Amino acid sequence: MRAKKFRMKKGGAVSAIMLLLLLAIAMIDGCVQKQKFEPKAEKLNIYCLDVGQGDSTYILFPDGKSMLIDAAEEDSNVYRLLEEYEPEYIDYFVITHPHSDHAGGAKDVIENYEIGQIFMPDAANTASFFEELLTVIESEEIPVTQAKTGTLIYESDDFKAEIISPREEGYNDLNNMSAVVKITYGNNKFLFMGDAEKAVEEDITSDVSADFIRVGHHGSNTSSSKGFLNRVKPKYAVISVGEFNNYNHPDGEIVKRYKKMGTEIYRTDEMGTISVVSDGVDIEIKTQR
Repeated sequence: MRAKKFRMKKGGAVSAIMLLLLLAIAMIDGCVQKQKFEPKAEKLNIYCLDVGQGDSTYILFPDGKSMLIDAAEEDSNVYRLLEEYEPEYIDYFVITHPHSDHAGGAKDVIENYEIGQIFMPDAANTASFFEELLTVIESEEIPVTQAKTGTLIYESDDFKAEIISPREEGYNDLNNMSAVVKITYGNNKFLFMGDAEKAVEEDITSDVSADFIRVGHHGSNTSSSKGFLNRVKPKYAVISVGEFNNYNHPDGEIVKRYKKMGTEIYRTDEMGTISVVSDGVDIEIKTQR
């Protein structure tokens, strides 16, 4: 028996091909489109500690891990300020650079808390506080990772903490050797500039757009250049500074520069410890006073 030939109705073949094309396009479009980030129950908590003329930030990641960026001067007693947050373990300790107003209290922190990993740049200081710090790091056998562009601190799901400066070949100025930390959680981005100055701001090639910035060098006019702030476009800025300090920090023109951009400015000398909370979509800021 001769097999029957089935003939598609006129226009049927074209319709079938078009249907396949439409399905393919829909599948491709579905892969390319980014899903909208929904607010999470887990929060990112950032505490910009009131340490006077110095810098220290305690951060709780959404999954419960913790990070400390700097520990101010030794007499600021950062290790005691941390008791309020009851950390049993500090997973990551970033010592941005070896100046005493950022690293002076690091030795006490290490002696009072268990530290998982330390990140610090390839920079040295001959001051006694720094030599003592290196000694305690060695005696406690804490792993140390060089802080430089491209160093990943931690990453999970919608969260990432990374170091975007200094460049590998380094700088002569210790301020510019500061480890610049960037945190991304969902749609929110945060920058922690240490004491990085204009030379660094010009050299950073990473995306620095951010909702929040921990202002570089305590609001000094050596940092926060117009070009850099135009790249960042921060909604919120925190300046860590001591009341009636001898450096005239923050610089008045720098404060005006941020305000002109519409950035909300928070200062530890006026407001005490500043708490920043993010669910990946919205940011809430609270002040101690």
